[in-house]
Amino acid sequence: MSLSNSSVQNDGDHHPALSDENIDQQENSGRQSIDSSLKSCEGDHPIHIHESVEAVEDCHRQSSSGTNSRVLNDTNGSIELQDCGGQSGNSPRPPVPHQDTDISTSTQDSTVPRWSLIEEDTTSTALGSSSNISFTPGTKVKDPKSSFGITLKAIRPEISGREEEAVSAAGGAQKISIQKAFLQHWKKLTPHLASILVTALVVQLSFRNVYWMDLKSPSEDISPGLTQSGALNFLQLAAKLHELLILASISTVVLHVVQKHLTGRSGLPLGMVANSFELSSGQFLRRKSFWTLPWLVDPVTGKKFFYFRFWLLSLCATALVVFSGPASAIAIIPTLNYFTLDKPFKHSVLPYFVFNQSSELWPAILTGGSQNSPAMGSSCWDPASGALLEYCPASGFQENIAWAGSMMYVNTEKGSNISYISDVGSASTRRVIATQACNRTTTDGRASAVGLPAYLSNAFIAYWKFAQGNFAGSAVDAAQPHIDLNTNSFAPRVEVLCNAYRNTDYPIIESPNEQAPMYLPTWSNISTFPVPDWTFRYPRDLNSSNVTLFAVPYDGPETPSLGVTIIMPVIQGAQETNQSNITWYQTSENYACSIYSQWIPVKAWYEPYTSDQVEFDLEMDLGDTCLENPAVSDSGREAINTTISQEYADGINQPMALGTGIIPALLDIVQRFIFPGPERVPNGQTFGQTIFISGPNSFGQTIFVSGADGAIEQASKSRAKLLSMVLAGIITDGLARIAGDGQFPYSASMFLMPNRTAEGDLQGTFPVTTDIYGHYYGEVDSLNTTNAEDANNWLKIDFSFSRYGYGYKWTGSRITQFGVCVLLLHVTIASCHIILVLIGIFGGRRAIHRAWETIPEMFVLAMNSRPSERLKAAYSSDGTIKSWKESVAVRESNEGVLEIIVGRGDIDLTAPVRRGTGFSSLFRG
Repeated sequence: MSLSNSSVQNDGDHHPALSDENIDQQENSGRQSIDSSLKSCEGDHPIHIHESVEAVEDCHRQSSSGTNSRVLNDTNGSIELQDCGGQSGNSPRPPVPHQDTDISTSTQDSTVPRWSLIEEDTTSTALGSSSNISFTPGTKVKDPKSSFGITLKAIRPEISGREEEAVSAAGGAQKISIQKAFLQHWKKLTPHLASILVTALVVQLSFRNVYWMDLKSPSEDISPGLTQSGALNFLQLAAKLHELLILASISTVVLHVVQKHLTGRSGLPLGMVANSFELSSGQFLRRKSFWTLPWLVDPVTGKKFFYFRFWLLSLCATALVVFSGPASAIAIIPTLNYFTLDKPFKHSVLPYFVFNQSSELWPAILTGGSQNSPAMGSSCWDPASGALLEYCPASGFQENIAWAGSMMYVNTEKGSNISYISDVGSASTRRVIATQACNRTTTDGRASAVGLPAYLSNAFIAYWKFAQGNFAGSAVDAAQPHIDLNTNSFAPRVEVLCNAYRNTDYPIIESPNEQAPMYLPTWSNISTFPVPDWTFRYPRDLNSSNVTLFAVPYDGPETPSLGVTIIMPVIQGAQETNQSNITWYQTSENYACSIYSQWIPVKAWYEPYTSDQVEFDLEMDLGDTCLENPAVSDSGREAINTTISQEYADGINQPMALGTGIIPALLDIVQRFIFPGPERVPNGQTFGQTIFISGPNSFGQTIFVSGADGAIEQASKSRAKLLSMVLAGIITDGLARIAGDGQFPYSASMFLMPNRTAEGDLQGTFPVTTDIYGHYYGEVDSLNTTNAEDANNWLKIDFSFSRYGYGYKWTGSRITQFGVCVLLLHVTIASCHIILVLIGIFGGRRAIHRAWETIPEMFVLAMNSRPSERLKAAYSSDGTIKSWKESVAVRESNEGVLEIIVGRGDIDLTAPVRRGTGFSSLFRG
């Protein structure tokens, strides 16, 4: 026969709760009588049920009176049902209700019996269903197959905290599910404390931007037998261990919540209990039942979303576990990056300036004085100024010729760089102008260029060369130092628009005015800027060429900074519609080009050991441009639009004393695109652009422009694009050489000395090279001023130093910030759980759950529980979807004995767990 209480109501009288002293006396007397009771009780139907001290005492009393009944006997942690002789003439003692005040999480009415009925079996006693059993406390239950019966007595009230050990001793080696001792619960805090400690050690490295070491060779040992890559592999292992600590910590939190729910009034759906053991795999996310559980309606209360909070906890905990692995690796494994050197040198360094005493470095109007110095006394457009060429805008003439000549053989739309040897005497460094052409429907030719000013590039190189020979510190010792310019700086940018005007009907030299009027192209082509007649309407030979730069009077925002007219000879052919009888003739082609120039904000930087040039990043969007250099950041600084005066333009196109005579620089460059007749074109050459041709009337068969008007127009556009590319590069270089090309004494860099000359003048140390190997020393010179306020007019160069290597960095790294935030989120959750655990231990309740923390423990608890018919009925062959939704809870099925109850109805009708109860003798607390 079975015991059940799911439908039982206790109608007996209630006895008041016993005092601690009475309980102690009763406990001692009861325990002393167990042995004698076992001797006097006889029976041949032993069944195993957990202890009931009152039953043993009752057996002893009935045996002495001669009654024949069965009682429960506690032996070695189990209960045997034995016969007691004699007939009972006494009515059963009324049951004493269990007083559960501060430990139980249930609000169940105290009139509901705590224990189930007992069913006798010839082999064992099981806890069965109560659906067909009625029971009145104090009555005798008969076994239909036996003449023996069981008299059910009431259960004594809950024992006090001091008797917790007595119950445990009587129950055997059980694992107590709820206890108050701190030593029994320190394991709940261990995963939190360990993971928080490791996280704190790791996170502070990123917050402090700790540098680990320079990038090493794979074969170089950083310690005996350990390479840098080996150390990084070890840190990966450390990151994995940290991930496991976080997993243990999060699992502790979730399992604690599961324990609270299982012993609470409503329990948890079976699927949600399983979730807590699958956080690392997330297997429950693939179950359909998981996504339907939040929308369940509680059958008892009728509330919607009854388990939504725990469902959300499972989902968030899994997400935190998933992200904790990458986050731990991000935080523990050092990143390869640039790390700032707060003290790059062992000693303080003097202030560093560009000594631009006589010229403005970024003027809106470039005048003749902007070339080098208004007081220089010799202009850069004078052919006799050859000795001063290195201080003029055209001082890059030789590099420009070599670069422009190569443009015939390349596709200008792919871009090209012009390289210039460093102007501070070191052949190992260079300055670069970036150029690129592109197609535009509104103009025939379109190109763009940008590059650093020479004085900025020279300032970087001179400073580093001087520091290597005169300074000591981590910046000099670093394997890959990085130098940033913190001073707001600008670089020249040039945009060129060209249109071609074909003189097809102008074969006669005596009629120059018959040439079509030309207009400078603009961004919108709405504004009109006519090209001066003197630049192209003059008598000349048909095979002649010319380049003219002219200033453009300001007339609105679309006014070009400079205008350019180019005359080039070409050979064109006219033919009949049947493409025969081609008539060839010599003519010329005119080009009207607009130059738009600006000073744009840039961020310059230099890596002396990895690059031979000072590089820069754009700090504004260039808008309509051919360059494919996107802005790295937007500094908020505006570009400075410039106007190029005729004097400065003449300096860019400075006359050069060459072997063939005095020729302007730009004209000498474009004449290299002209071949004297088709038959003179080098055989086997592949040109990226359609070249210009001039020559006698004997044209031969090798021609480059022929056929219909469409082919002639495309050839004109190809030539216009080539010319615009050349103009963009050369004029940008001319602007970059402003203020004397960065040369002493016009715009050279220097360290401002603290002492003065005997006359009271300020002094500066100018880094100067002594030989071709770039050995620098400081040449001290007077700055020709006694006023210290003049230093405010010079460009101060503020450098910041960093080094490239492995380390931990918070600022500027979104990935690191993400990883650290994930770890800090876990620290917050773990800290809150630590506080809750400590409150549970030392607070008013002074008890906390400590059981069912592993799968084996849950397995043993399930084996010791009675089978559930509800669970069997809910099982389906398509994946037990309904069974995952069944609510389960842990309840006290007998005094000090726990089992799993299935179904919300049965959960509400069973007694909650008290402090001191256990569930298995297989696991010791």
